[in-house]
Amino acid sequence: MPAYTESGNPDDIALGRALIASGKVGCIVLAGGDGSRLGWDGPKGTFPLSLVKQKTLFQMLQEKVDAASHHFEIPLPLAIMTSPLNREITEKAFENYPGQVDFFTQNMAPILDENKTPLSEKRPNGNGEVLKCFTKAGLYEKWKKQGIEYLSLILIDNPLADPFDPNLIGLHAKKKADVTLKAIHRTSPEEKMGVIGQKEGRLCIVEYSENPPKEWTLANTSLFSFSLDFVAKTEDAPLPVHFAKKFLGKEIIYKQEHFLFDLLPFAEQPQVLVYPREEIFAPLKSREDVGPVQRALLSRDQHSFARLTGHPPSEEIFELSAHFHYPTPELIEKWKERPLPSTSYVEP
Repeated sequence: MPAYTESGNPDDIALGRALIASGKVGCIVLAGGDGSRLGWDGPKGTFPLSLVKQKTLFQMLQEKVDAASHHFEIPLPLAIMTSPLNREITEKAFENYPGQVDFFTQNMAPILDENKTPLSEKRPNGNGEVLKCFTKAGLYEKWKKQGIEYLSLILIDNPLADPFDPNLIGLHAKKKADVTLKAIHRTSPEEKMGVIGQKEGRLCIVEYSENPPKEWTLANTSLFSFSLDFVAKTEDAPLPVHFAKKFLGKEIIYKQEHFLFDLLPFAEQPQVLVYPREEIFAPLKSREDVGPVQRALLSRDQHSFARLTGHPPSEEIFELSAHFHYPTPELIEKWKERPLPSTSYVEP
């Protein structure tokens, strides 16, 4: 079991806030996935999800970053990794976004037949080469010139992910870590999540499909921060290939994938930051997840509004504007001790 830190340290949060407000943090979003498991024709980010307004995952992300930019009083940059298959549609979804957003593309690899012989069709090859692709697209140099020193990394299909989390950045900077990852406690050894442990004294993650040790109880959320220097250090790092078994009609095929966590052996001072699950993790993987994810978003809104106003959490069904999750001093003062309005969508 690796050493880990519990979230909520006020000193780490204060340090992280200062670094974000000084323009030293950017966010990479992994958005190469499609909506096939959701029964959705298009990138997963275009799926309408929010409870009242049916905002798409892309719209929710845009509004979060815009609200965070107002909160920290500085434009906060985004870089979005697409696949070659969804790059055009994703760029179109951001054409009216007012902030800085840079796009880059992940690599593809041939799918394999059941004998692991390459076929002509190619699919995205996982998230493991995200930092390499970020650099190849010229974004490492661009962001370094902007003064960015730390990268936050989130997945588009987790709407509870905070693109600019002061606690994460603060701990990362304090520990002088190459990599910090957010973790949660597994609900059971059978939960289908990669798990975090140590092998030969190094932090590692084992995918649930690769028979992880049952005594490893910390689960990987795929929420990371990286020092920008680590991006350059691992540009040519060799990564193992993982084979994901899939069905194409009735035929068995294998996808070839690289995983980001395989960079951990190259990291100095890697850190694990453990959060309550309900604060950071509600991934949307399939149609069955829609209801639970919407309930998680509602619970977050209910508790955020209660903290802001001082009232007990409401049982009403409503949706908050993203600005309530990154409140300015003016918004805090305006809503202190105010009751929940009767409208189903609450704006500042």
